[in-house]
Amino acid sequence: GNISKDDAIAKALAHAGLKKSEVSRLKAELDRDDGRVVYDVEFETAQWEYEYEINAKTGKVIKSEKDRND
Repeated sequence: GNISKDDAIAKALAHAGLKKSEVSRLKAELDRDDGRVVYDVEFETAQWEYEYEINAKTGKVIKSEKDRND
């Protein structure tokens, strides 16, 4: 089975060192990438935009990006 959407969000936030209360525009959706089932997780703070790809089976962070929020 897959991890839950909340678990995927928790993994991404932990990787970013943030709490749910510190971010806005939090989105997570199940997607397929290269035959894998992944969660695409996005959120932002006042300074930064974060994008994560989380393996839906293992909860492992596959990809993370952090860009300045203009």
